[in-house]
Amino acid sequence: MSQKKTVLTVIAASGLCVALAAEAHADRYQVSLGGGSSALPSESIDALGDAKSYARADLEVGVELRHVPILGTTEIALAWDTGGFSGTSFGRIDSDLSLDTVMVLARVRRDIRPRLTGFGEFGMGVQWGNLKLNDAGSELARRLEDSDKAAASTIGAGVDFQLTNIASSLKLGVRAKVNYRVISSHDFSATPKMGGSDELVLSTSSADLGSVNTSGLAFGAALVGRF
Repeated sequence: MSQKKTVLTVIAASGLCVALAAEAHADRYQVSLGGGSSALPSESIDALGDAKSYARADLEVGVELRHVPILGTTEIALAWDTGGFSGTSFGRIDSDLSLDTVMVLARVRRDIRPRLTGFGEFGMGVQWGNLKLNDAGSELARRLEDSDKAAASTIGAGVDFQLTNIASSLKLGVRAKVNYRVISSHDFSATPKMGGSDELVLSTSSADLGSVNTSGLAFGAALVGRF
């Protein structure tokens, strides 16, 4: 199955699970849109140039399930983020790595003050990576490209602050959170893509592009609507 079809399948299946949960128990929905930064471990820095982190765009939809005494309010959410970065290795190899992650999050929320809510969360999902390498020092080379998917999990905490009520049934707020992601290494290997004579690509018939680790801290901020 292609990467695109796999992403669409996971999103559709996860969305159906969220919808069924909402029908059964939920009394509050939430949608958040934001972004953040994910740190990279040292082994990825060596493989992909000088990048120490990469920027993400984040989208999340979720539903409240029920209030659990002592623990707080439980919530389930479907989260998707996309990002990537470019780097240069060995002074001549240009690398371009794009990443898409889909996770299902379980979250527990607890009121701290009238407008301030703290939460902890745990999630599991899949991350897709696409790596392109260009040999900028050779006019005879062909580009190498490969895609790979890896299991992903996360644990984190954050706060929601309610800004205002836009309408009687819509609350607008902001969110800040920090997570630690554990993601299986992406193993890339490929043969060069055939293309026109104007392509700048690696001068090799095939190659093991190496293992890329994208685990690490992830920081995020978002605008949150609840209805």
